[in-house]
Amino acid sequence: MLGILSKARGWIGPAALCAIMALGACSQRSEPQPWPGAAPQQGTSAAQAAQPTARVDPDRPVTVALLIPRTAPSDGAARLGAAIEKAARLGHADLGDPLVRLRAYNTAGQPGAAADAARRALSEGAEIVLGPLFSESTRAVAEVLGPVGITLISFSTDTAVARPRVYISGYTPEAETRRILAYAGQQGRRFVSVFRPRTPYGDAAARGVSGTEANGRVRIVASGIYERSFKGIEAASEPFANSARDAGAEAVLLPAGGKELQAVASFLNYFQLDPESTKYLGLGQWNSRASFQEASLNGGWFPAPDPDAVQSFAGRYAAEYGAEPPVLASLGYTAMQIAGQLIAEARRAGQEDAFDHFTITRPEGFRGAFGPVRFKGNGVAEHALAILEVGPRQFIVRDPAPRSFGAGS
Repeated sequence: MLGILSKARGWIGPAALCAIMALGACSQRSEPQPWPGAAPQQGTSAAQAAQPTARVDPDRPVTVALLIPRTAPSDGAARLGAAIEKAARLGHADLGDPLVRLRAYNTAGQPGAAADAARRALSEGAEIVLGPLFSESTRAVAEVLGPVGITLISFSTDTAVARPRVYISGYTPEAETRRILAYAGQQGRRFVSVFRPRTPYGDAAARGVSGTEANGRVRIVASGIYERSFKGIEAASEPFANSARDAGAEAVLLPAGGKELQAVASFLNYFQLDPESTKYLGLGQWNSRASFQEASLNGGWFPAPDPDAVQSFAGRYAAEYGAEPPVLASLGYTAMQIAGQLIAEARRAGQEDAFDHFTITRPEGFRGAFGPVRFKGNGVAEHALAILEVGPRQFIVRDPAPRSFGAGS
C-alpha cells in the first residue's frame, strides 16, 4: 500500500522525489546569524520587547495562518504545497480545539505573492503564521510580520533566514550531518572523509561537518568537492579516494541522492575506497529506492525520521485523503501541532504571548508528526532522527530516533 516497507516498516514511496525537490528549492546559502540581544532566560530581545505581540485570550478564537504554494512555477512545488495544507488540516483536526482556527493562503511560490498573502492574513486576524515553503518567500513574509511582532514558523531549510520571531522547521543538512557523524563516532568511525557536491546542499553539509568536528566527535582527515555532473564526479573521485585511503579514513560522508549518489559511490568503490573498510555515510536524500540500486551503498548508514512514525502518519493521511503523502507534508502537520500546543499551554498558564522565544525554544520541544521536534536558540529546528542502514531491499533501523529530548538534553 505505502511503497517499500523495511524490517522496521520504513516508508519511502514517492517522498524522496519531493524531499529532493524541496531541499533544493529551500537550500541553505549562509550561516544563520546570532540573534542580537536574544536572551533565552528573558524570552525576548530588547527589539522584540518593543514590538506588539499576539495576545491569547482564553475565551476567544486564535487564528493560525498557513502560507503555501497552491500554485507555483513548478508543478512539484504546487503538489507539495497542497500536501502540506492537507497535513496541516489533519493536524488541526487532531488538536480538537474549536477555538483554534486555520486559514490557508496561496503564495504562488513567489516572494511578492507571499508578502501579499501575509498582509491579507494579518488583516484577517492571524496571530501566528505557518510557512511559506521557500527561503526568498520567507524573507518577504518576515518583512511584513516583523514590525507587528507576529511569529513565523517557516517550512524552509535555509538556516540563514532565521531571526527573532522567524523559526525554520525544515529538515536541514546541517542537523542531519551532525546526527550521522555523531553516530559514526560512537561506532568507532572517528576518522572521517567528506566528498560533497559544489552546491548549496553540499555547503550546508560542510557546515554540519564543521560543527560536529568542533565538538570533538570525529576528525575530518580528507575532503573533496566535485562538480555536479557525471564528468565532474568522475574527475574528482580518484584523487579524493586516494587521499581518503592514504589518510586512514574509517568513513566517508556522501551528501547526495538518486543517480548522483549512485555515480559517486560507484566511482569511489572503483577507485578502491572500499565500503567494507570505509563505511559509506549519507544524509536524508539516501531515503530513496535509488539507494538499493548501487551495491556499494549496501551497509551504508544515514539519518531519517522514525520509520514507524512515518508509516503511522502515512497511513492516517492516506485514509483521510486517499493518497500517499510526501514526507515533507509532515511539516504542515507538525507546525500546526506546535501552534496548537503553544496556544493551549498559554491559556492554561494565563500567558499573554503564546509565541515568545523562551517558550518556543524550550529544551523538551513539541510533539510532531514523526516524533519530538524542538527549536534551538538560533531558531532552527532539531528533529528526532533514527539511523538507518541500507540493506539489499529494505532499510533497517540501526539506532532508533529518541522518543523525547528531555528538558536537560
